Amino acid sequence: MVDHAVDVTFDADTAHVKLSLSDDNKCLKFVELKEKKDCENFKEKCKGSSSMKFEEEHKEDTERFGGKPTENSMLNVSGKDKDKKTGLFNRMMKKGQNNEGTLQVEEVHKEEATENLEEKCKGTKNKFKYNQCVLGMEGYDKGTHYWEVDLGKKSQWSVGIAQETEKRDNIQMYPDTGFWSIFYKDGELKTVEPSSTFLPIELTPEKLGVFMDYEGGQITFFNVEKKCHIHSFYGKFTKKLYPFFGPLIDCKEELKISPVVKRDKPSTSKNC
Repeated sequence: MVDHAVDVTFDADTAHVKLSLSDDNKCLKFVELKEKKDCENFKEKCKGSSSMKFEEEHKEDTERFGGKPTENSMLNVSGKDKDKKTGLFNRMMKKGQNNEGTLQVEEVHKEEATENLEEKCKGTKNKFKYNQCVLGMEGYDKGTHYWEVDLGKKSQWSVGIAQETEKRDNIQMYPDTGFWSIFYKDGELKTVEPSSTFLPIELTPEKLGVFMDYEGGQITFFNVEKKCHIHSFYGKFTKKLYPFFGPLIDCKEELKISPVVKRDKPSTSKNC
């Protein structure tokens, strides 16, 4: 298999927001929703903002206005300054004044920052938004390829290959929709299909080998330590195929792309 080994990295642009990737995009783990936490932290931070703090941050503007701005002082300028100050004044006036008469300019900045952060929280169109998955960076539409994933002992996962598609969610991840994978959860190892095949639990890998032969229409999984064949899918591929990874909610360890080292050829026998 080493002759077909490829260097796989995770594609951060496809990762569900609950997946945390390492800097080199070789390790991933299930974590708390970072964007949601960022939004909550931002809102909490905004609650503690004060007029005094805002005035200090915008001292230069208030000095240019000649103290706390009024409509007359704002309009008593000319040229570019007039346009700039009038626009800011109108935005401040739109928000009204607090009980002390201080113009609530901070609300304008708060809204802008919140909008930017909320847009970031939505992710990109390529992200998995419901299924906690990530794809490999590179896809393959020809040839034979092999890679290994270090799953650990306490992990619960779904790993395999996904067909290139614009629709990432609200679909069953079965072979007929372009997903070929096996998964381990609650002491069961099985295929991800409408009628799942239960696989021998003793073949549950800590390190999983994934092999694909595009022209041959074959996707095969191996237990690397035991050098055993686990399962194979067969079909005809017409679109680009990508490595596919999905740590489940109770996954306690990182999933890591493991370097492929030369070993004896894995057995394809069911009794290895």
